[in-house]
Amino acid sequence: MKKGRLFKHSLLVRLLGLLMVFLFLSAFTAPEKPEYGIYDPDHYLTDETISQIRELNNVNSKKSEKFQMGVYVVKSLDGETIETVANETARAWKIGYSGDNHGVLIVVAVEDRKSRIETSNNVASKITDYQTNRFLKTARPYFQKGDYSNGVLSIANNLNYMFYSGSSTTASSSKSSYDYTTNSSRLRELERYAGERSSSRRHRKSSSSDGVIVFGVLIYFIVMIIGFLFGGRGSRGDDSGGGWWGGDSSDSGSSWSDSGSDSSGGWDGGGFDGGGSSDDW
Repeated sequence: MKKGRLFKHSLLVRLLGLLMVFLFLSAFTAPEKPEYGIYDPDHYLTDETISQIRELNNVNSKKSEKFQMGVYVVKSLDGETIETVANETARAWKIGYSGDNHGVLIVVAVEDRKSRIETSNNVASKITDYQTNRFLKTARPYFQKGDYSNGVLSIANNLNYMFYSGSSTTASSSKSSYDYTTNSSRLRELERYAGERSSSRRHRKSSSSDGVIVFGVLIYFIVMIIGFLFGGRGSRGDDSGGGWWGGDSSDSGSSWSDSGSDSSGGWDGGGFDGGGSSDDW
């Protein structure tokens, strides 16, 4: 009887543990990086647009300062915020080149009518949040008409132009629809304000993420303690290294690097801490 009671306690603890794991794993998970870093499962983009963005990345890979863009276009965010989707995807895909970390991700959610540009920290020093917001607003008329290809291409060209316009190498082949003749003093003022807001937002996001991690660790240890108290006296035939948390857990995040390889290289960057801006239409 006592043995049966212990078995029930052990089973309950394991089920509770599985529930906790499910709750933490049920958050957004970025899809595997597709070929050329352009995710468009519902085919909103034309082949020509995909080719042009691919060519931009290919040309940039041969420059001393390498700049890489990823694109993520979906029908719906499925209840997630576009900021979460953009940041998690940019991190998972490792957009950019190791050492440079000059990567951006363009995100468009069609039914949610939202768009976002996610910038790495190093790109943010060249392209401010204010400027990315202007690029999104420039693309807004295209999105309103359902022309997602030209909208995304407009953003990509503007990003590419702005990244290289301040260096010796210019993206002269990329026509920009953005009005760069804006009053310079006003532009600097707005950029400074946008930079301060971005820094504050990244700090808040970091604090929030730390809180979630701490909470998750606490839950894990609570479950482990309960398991020790109630489930540790089970059958002596149990594998001491087993349990519901046991087994060989390979790193699922490493599999994407073998798929969708691109001759332009890259996809080993990082430094995404929430920079960029969002828009809706």
